[in-house]
Amino acid sequence: MIACIVVDNGEPLLEQCLLSLRNQSLKAKIIVASGPKTNFSIAKKYADIVMPPESGIGRARVNAILNADAEYIISCDSDTIYDSNYVKYAVDSLQRHEFVRAGSICPLQGSILAYIESLAFTVPYEHALAFRKSSFLKYGFHLEDYSNPRADLYIPITKKGIIPYLDFRMKLWTRLPTKFAVALAGSHIPSLLAGMTPVAFSVVAVLSNLK
Repeated sequence: MIACIVVDNGEPLLEQCLLSLRNQSLKAKIIVASGPKTNFSIAKKYADIVMPPESGIGRARVNAILNADAEYIISCDSDTIYDSNYVKYAVDSLQRHEFVRAGSICPLQGSILAYIESLAFTVPYEHALAFRKSSFLKYGFHLEDYSNPRADLYIPITKKGIIPYLDFRMKLWTRLPTKFAVALAGSHIPSLLAGMTPVAFSVVAVLSNLK
């Protein structure tokens, strides 16, 4: 059996996300791991199961995973829209690998930073993961500390040094750039620009001398 775990806390794309999962070529049970701001009328309309609200993303996701009667888990988020063959390709790869990650992540709205982050294939985004429930339990991810409301699966997965198999057939559209990428860019761009300034002056000087 296959379960799509959708974590939501009031995202405006919830209906589009659930519709994309409902219209998969390979059918799966849809479980919404709800938060305090979830639109329950939409969630109950499209999902098979709607979990009681949780205060944190990680806790909501883990609770839904533990309650899923499925070996193949497709980890999703409500701000993401999935290709109609997404589940099919994920399950195909999970027959050979414990953890799989979507290799084709597309931004819903284009920007330079969004496209740069979409190419960061080493980041195990939760909304792009698929894994076996037995492997999830084997590595003890359900025992991790998710007391921080923003803590999610990428932290324990990174700590364990797990590199999910990349399946480029798995395609999704999501809201990029993430807050993490924006913060990272904000802290590094000024220093990069400062470091490039002497180089820029040197290039200009060389070009001027060539004239």
